[in-house]
Amino acid sequence: MWKNKNFSRIFLLVIGGGCLSVNFSFAVQTTIKGEKMTLLDKGESVQFSDGVQLDRGTDRLIAARMVTNKAREKIKAFGNVKLFRKLDNGEEWRGFGAEGFYDTKTGVGFLLGKAKQAHIVYVQVLSSTATRQIDIFAEKFDFFKINDMGIASGRVYGKTVDPETGDLYEFWAEKAVYEREKGTIVLTGEPQPLVTQKIGKETKKVQGDVVTYSLNEKKFISEGRSRAVFMGDPDKRK
Repeated sequence: MWKNKNFSRIFLLVIGGGCLSVNFSFAVQTTIKGEKMTLLDKGESVQFSDGVQLDRGTDRLIAARMVTNKAREKIKAFGNVKLFRKLDNGEEWRGFGAEGFYDTKTGVGFLLGKAKQAHIVYVQVLSSTATRQIDIFAEKFDFFKINDMGIASGRVYGKTVDPETGDLYEFWAEKAVYEREKGTIVLTGEPQPLVTQKIGKETKKVQGDVVTYSLNEKKFISEGRSRAVFMGDPDKRK
């Protein structure tokens, strides 16, 4: 064990049952487990392969292969990457991508899609008996510990169903910023963001340069070149 002015590190190699485990002790302990570990570049980095799992606090990262930097706090993940993050009130993020990155000191990182877009599932707790699932697809998803914020970018598509009314909400944008504390998703980019709400056979569409979707209040705020379209049930017009 050795220390520097910022933090201490503990490197513990445990071989048992064919699984190799390494513990990194930062502000929050991080453990990486894999069937195989390889030293690269004369020890400048370490590669874990064959069923790799990283645990840090309530975060779990799974991948076919992970590579750490010399300081052991920057983790690159490759191959069927999965992120599971449990939040303080029972809510959770579930992320899926082809590649990813994770900072073991801060808990921030990102997921990338390749042939398939990265996919984020956010399970929001509405009450003791009700939850809402929000699915977001994008080329890249950045996740942060501060305010449990997430940023989706590149051909973003999202959807959610209101558990109380059954209404289907969908949105398209180049960028979507979700802030859990505010309960909002802010959509920007070109082409203009679009949000739709389907109520039975009726559809409401809202567009603008910036569209703020308030999940808890079930409302949209559109700014800049705003447009709203309401398409009624054709059967009601007969």
